[in-house]
Amino acid sequence: VIEVAMEGLSPEFTRHFFYDGEEGAARAADPPAVAKACGLQGLMHGVHLDSWCFEPCGFSLNGLEDGYYFPIHIPPEPQMSFASFETNHPAYVSAAFTERLLKVFAPQDATVLVMSRSFRSHASPAADADAMPLAPVAAPSIVRGFECVRETTEQLMPSVGASCVVLSAHGDDMHKIAVA
Repeated sequence: VIEVAMEGLSPEFTRHFFYDGEEGAARAADPPAVAKACGLQGLMHGVHLDSWCFEPCGFSLNGLEDGYYFPIHIPPEPQMSFASFETNHPAYVSAAFTERLLKVFAPQDATVLVMSRSFRSHASPAADADAMPLAPVAAPSIVRGFECVRETTEQLMPSVGASCVVLSAHGDDMHKIAVA
């Protein structure tokens, strides 16, 4: 399972989720078009999406694909803009997907939590050769444009673990991002 909580979303991204006036009301009447316009639909290819617009602002999307789930919730108000994403689909537990997700939402801060029932820590890789090491999901050498601030992998109980990696964006024109 990968869970991503993002705060301080890009104003360019959040503008899609305000539905004031005639133009906004027309957008609110077509949630799939909102999902496509803001880039969310492109993140989840082949997933059946059910999206909702909340007036005067806000957005929710629930996706399903062969028993895998994909909820996204977005309250876009500037003083508290927030988005959450979660899935139990193993193909989305990757540095490449984490990078794509953060590029679409462009948050100031993000917390990424990865949990697995087939866990092996880097400290004891021989414990289970088939188990997934968790930390590489957001490894600093894989997520372009970020430097590693902190990396933690913990075993929560036998064969259940969680990975925590904190990254910061490079450059004056990029948001600061914490991925844990």
